[in-house]
Amino acid sequence: MRRFKGSTNDQGGLVRVGVAGVGILILAVFAVGNASAAFAGLTRTKLCVPKAAGQPVKTPTSKGRCPRRYKLVELGGKGEAGVEALQFTTYGEGVYTGGQVVSVPAESYGPDKVAPENTIFYGPVNVSAQHVVVEIHVSGRELLGEGKADVHVQNLAGNQRVGGVTGTVIPKGKSVLLELTHIGYQAGTDLYLKEGRLYSEKGGTYWVKVGIALPPR
Repeated sequence: MRRFKGSTNDQGGLVRVGVAGVGILILAVFAVGNASAAFAGLTRTKLCVPKAAGQPVKTPTSKGRCPRRYKLVELGGKGEAGVEALQFTTYGEGVYTGGQVVSVPAESYGPDKVAPENTIFYGPVNVSAQHVVVEIHVSGRELLGEGKADVHVQNLAGNQRVGGVTGTVIPKGKSVLLELTHIGYQAGTDLYLKEGRLYSEKGGTYWVKVGIALPPR
């Protein structure tokens, strides 16, 4: 089984990342305001999908064209069955960011299954006492299957950490909360789970890593 893997320091805008196996694109956005509004335009994103494994997903030229050996697809558009994306937003104390996980049709690159999995890093996020550090919402078609989150957080000094914070959700089209339900480990920190979100009891400044994965296709 092949796995999409990518990570980046979140700086906003379009971010192309290095991968193992098949390439992937993360769309990273910083915005203060309504999360659904920040991602309203991403459902019809056009991408250039490689026709062979080992190549990154690319963005079309300004004229809407793709390089050779690439196919132009429109996420959410008609006639591109199987090319889908799970879009996600994360929120923490007034800061929104996020990305998307691109999933290609089964057997697009041979008999091996492909498991899309993307990770974003962002911060520092200044969080007040009893406020949210991480809240995740996802949107996408139900056929993508169960989306899983894996969250890690640490303070600026690095002496307060929490990791393996997980949760799952099956997308239902419109934006839904991905409820975080389990903390794998924590050290020197007062972070806790409540109503599917990660909170800070006393407040602080944190770096955040959020990984989102989809089932193999």
